[in-house]
Amino acid sequence: EFWQGRPDRLHDRIRYRWDYSDWVKERLSP
Repeated sequence: EFWQGRPDRLHDRIRYRWDYSDWVKERLSP
């Protein structure tokens, strides 16, 4: 679920981080 057209809101719900040569998707609290 992405906020299309709202790059300033991109990390409000889902954050990607690089972890051990793979991307980890973390769902953040509202």
